[in-house]
Amino acid sequence: MASWRRHAAHALPELWGDEDDRTTPHLFFFTLLPFVRDAHRRGDDDALGRAYGFARWCLRQGGDLGNAAAVSFYEHLFDAWDVHRDVLRCLDDATVRAIWPLWAARLEPEQLRIVQAS
Repeated sequence: MASWRRHAAHALPELWGDEDDRTTPHLFFFTLLPFVRDAHRRGDDDALGRAYGFARWCLRQGGDLGNAAAVSFYEHLFDAWDVHRDVLRCLDDATVRAIWPLWAARLEPEQLRIVQAS
């Protein structure tokens, strides 16, 4: 089992049931996104800690896995703007610096100013 799969199965067992979702890191991250948004809306800090911890670990691995975390998860975090304040509190400075160019290309200017000010 690939290292990312072991980490995902351990950190997020509730998302590990669908075999299709775990065939690639990209597919798994697209499953992780709605899970994270729901956890933000519920205020589920345990789920958020596990999800962001997994994504951060993947990003730091670099290569294809880091790219998957960047473009299939972090790049889309602000697509659901209603949770942007909660998202911001879950991101560390190194992640923000790494993902900033992706957000700069996707977010509206006002959204980008809000993210930058936080």
